[in-house]
Amino acid sequence: MAREDIQKKWEERIAAFRSSGEKASRWCKANQVDRRGLYTWMKRLSASSNFYTPRKSGNSKQNMKNIVLDLPLTY
Repeated sequence: MAREDIQKKWEERIAAFRSSGEKASRWCKANQVDRRGLYTWMKRLSASSNFYTPRKSGNSKQNMKNIVLDLPLTY
């Protein structure tokens, strides 16, 4: 299998994992994917400039935006 084919296969797996909303261990077991391989490829592909798919999360802390308040200091 060519390198490009392997990369495309992992891009599809990662996109499916991220869109599932499941924990990695559960998704990997259900899809017969090695969890360490999943994390390795996620890291490898996120480092490349042509692939990034944000994971959907129900965690509100991860969905919060940074807010900067310019408040006067009074003593």
